[in-house]
Order: sequence, then C-alpha cells, then structure tokens
Amino acid sequence: MAITCWLAAAYLPAPLGGAHVVVDGHELLQGRWGRIELPLPAGHHQVLIYLRRGRRRSRVAQCAIHVPAHHLVELEYRLAAGWFGGAGLAQPPDT
Repeated sequence: MAITCWLAAAYLPAPLGGAHVVVDGHELLQGRWGRIELPLPAGHHQVLIYLRRGRRRSRVAQCAIHVPAHHLVELEYRLAAGWFGGAGLAQPPDT
C-alpha cells in the first residue's frame, strides 16, 4: 500500500508530527509526510490516517481497501484548507 499525503498551501509549513497510519487497528507508522509505502499482505484491510494534536487525534480519515496479491494499492490523504476543515482518504481517480 502507498499513501500520498497532500497538503494545501495554507498548511505550509507542514503541521508538526506528520501523519499517523493505522491498518487493521495497529499503528504502523508515526509522523510522516509525502509518499508513505507500507507492505501489506493480500486481502481486505481497514486503513485509518490522522494528525496528532496534543493527545487527541484530528483530521481523521479512513477507508476499506482490498489488496490483490502482488499489487500495490495507491491511496491519497488530502486535507481541506484551514485547520477546521475535514480530511479524506481514497484511491486516486486514475486507479
């Protein structure tokens, strides 16, 4: 699985700490921006990504994916402009 984290220009510089990635209830990665690649076995998975603000999770987005054997599933995590907007996690339109 590969997740590309997109930031609107309103977020520059990027929020401290970066994105946190949880797959099937297990936190696999903490604090990264840009393209994130994580190996996943074939099958169905629940992916959640969020930003940490103090002890709270914010800008939470999640989706279910199916990973075919020997394939890479692309996802995009996009933040709406401004700190009070939402976030989305989905496959890019061209995949």
